[in-house]
This record gives sequence, C-alpha cells and structure tokens, in this order.
Amino acid sequence: KNYRINSIYSFLWDIFMDWGMAQDLHLAFSSPYAMTDDNLKRGLLRQRLRFGVMLSAIIIFGDLCLRFSWTLRFYHASLFSSFDSFVLLTQFLEVFRRAIWNLLRVEWEIIKTSPPPGKGKENFSDKTVEFAPLVPQIRSVKMEMSPVSTIRLQTG
Repeated sequence: KNYRINSIYSFLWDIFMDWGMAQDLHLAFSSPYAMTDDNLKRGLLRQRLRFGVMLSAIIIFGDLCLRFSWTLRFYHASLFSSFDSFVLLTQFLEVFRRAIWNLLRVEWEIIKTSPPPGKGKENFSDKTVEFAPLVPQIRSVKMEMSPVSTIRLQTG
C-alpha cells in the first residue's frame, strides 16, 4: 500500500512541480462549454510545449506506467527466467523513465528562465543550445624533419 501511495505522489510531483503542468486546471474543467481543445491543452498541460501535445502526453503516460514498474515483482517468477533478469529489466526501465522525465524537466526549466514570446528578443521555439568542443579542433598539422622531430599543432 505504501508503494502505491509513493508512486502516485511521485507522479503528481512530476506533473505539478517538476514539469509545471496543470497550472491552470480551472480552464479545463470550469464548465462543459469551456472544454475546448485550447483550454484542455492549457489547463491540463502547459501553454508552451516544445515537444507538442501528443509527445508530451506520451511522455506523461510513459512516466505513469514506469512509476509502477515495481509491480512486476509480484509476477517475476512467471515472467522472468531468473531473478537477475527481472532486476536487470527493472533497472533498465528506471533509467529509461528518468531519461524521458528529463525531456520535460529541461523543457520546463528553459520555459521558466526564458521570456515569454514577444516579451523579449528570444523566442522559445528558436532557442538553441551550443556546446563547446571538449577537444580543440586541429586545423593543420605541420611536421618538420630534423635531427629531433617536432610536430607543430595549430589549434583553433
């Protein structure tokens, strides 16, 4: 019973706190006439979605299912040939859950730290991230043969 409560609480924490979803629930359920696609999207999800409604919904549903992957322990004798294969699969599922969790978490952090569209110079959909190379690129290699060989590297 405690596992179920923990899984539900953790999933709801993901929705409200980690992903910033469902901030305007009153828009989605205020009246039967207000249940338009736009109100449902803004009420249940967010106004700004980098990955779109469908992919965000798939990630949320996947996170919900994977939050309850611990229930496989009740069936591990019939589903898996050994306990080790059960442990391997559940650990892989948790790594996968955390990877998809990070998609919406990073998206939410970018939304929180960037200005709304039209309020600043940047637009969320145009935001790019640049990474510096770990090793400087070598533009040319010049080898001079002398009594002691030297190699000069020009980096850029």
